Amino acid sequence: MRNIIYERSVRLKELIAKLDHIHAHYKNLIDQDESIYYITELHEEFADEFKKYAPNEIFNADLSTYISYIEPTCWSGTIQQRIQDAENRYTMKKWLSKSFFEWFPKYRFLEKYDLSDYSKINNELNYMNELRSCALQIIATYEQSLANKYI
Repeated sequence: MRNIIYERSVRLKELIAKLDHIHAHYKNLIDQDESIYYITELHEEFADEFKKYAPNEIFNADLSTYISYIEPTCWSGTIQQRIQDAENRYTMKKWLSKSFFEWFPKYRFLEKYDLSDYSKINNELNYMNELRSCALQIIATYEQSLANKYI
């Protein structure tokens, strides 16, 4: 039993270190990306789809909303503190389990396209997906360690 708890503790530390690595990797990529017109270019290329599926919507604002929830939730210090509370874990799992396109289904038309030509958007979406995945693993590992305490 003690061995399982120790292994979970080590696994949590590894996952938290992975979160820090993901932050560093993508922040570097995104900060160095000079494509300042990436949203304008996306709107121009997909003008018909935006008019049809997301008229009068501001893609950049929705993307910023998504990022402003996911990113700070996945900071190592924040997640270590918040996973202590069951209600926080429940809420985090609920929101972290959803991709940008699940949060904002009006943009689902973009899912079928390769967005690598829009490197900043592509990097931001990949960054959020990796953070979400790692954070969900942290929560699951933490919950398994709690369950093992009572076996």
